[in-house]
Amino acid sequence: EVAEAIRLLQRATAARSDLREHDGVRTLISQATSIQSAIADLLARADSQIANGRLMAEGDGSAAQLFLQVLATDPDNDSAMQGLLQITTTVIAQAQQLLEQGAIGSAQAMLDLAEAEGLNATPIASMRERIDSEITRRRQIAVGLEQASVLFDQGFITAPVGDNAVALLRGVLQLDPGNEQANTLLGQCANRLAQVAAQAREADMLIQARAYLALALSIRPDVEQWQAWEQAW
Repeated sequence: EVAEAIRLLQRATAARSDLREHDGVRTLISQATSIQSAIADLLARADSQIANGRLMAEGDGSAAQLFLQVLATDPDNDSAMQGLLQITTTVIAQAQQLLEQGAIGSAQAMLDLAEAEGLNATPIASMRERIDSEITRRRQIAVGLEQASVLFDQGFITAPVGDNAVALLRGVLQLDPGNEQANTLLGQCANRLAQVAAQAREADMLIQARAYLALALSIRPDVEQWQAWEQAW
């Protein structure tokens, strides 16, 4: 409270101007005034960097570093704490956006820089967990598609239970509902089953024909030709 200190020093000087203790107080006030001025300058520079989009960067000139410099001198400075919170929130949101765009490497690099800048470790760690989960999900999707393709080529379309092309593709779609490759291959599975059903029907194997047709319809219930077969058979 520099202004209050100056006011009290003035009153003390007016009462006793010859006390040496006044010199010590004057020194403290001078130091505090210099610190306040420096802090105000750092905060102004930090706000300018935020306006310019330079939240983080190598070196000491980023908004994050300037706010941290303020807190090194004044740990309870509200403006600096709010500024860092704003930066952290923005960085996490940008990392999330990069993750949603599939730019996992860029998202990780952004978090590495945030960590190096000294931002709050807790949200950074939480974001890293989300990235790790996404990496795992993508790996599971890739493996599921590869294995399903192999099983399809080998004829393991709906059997054995839990280890067939259809089961794996449905697992992929649970992880990624809009996966085009999985939907395409699942359609091919349905077509193969319908072909087998038609061949069985031509061979008068009605039980098998109905069974394979039911499997095809369980995958593609919207195919009108198969619906007609089901009514006719």
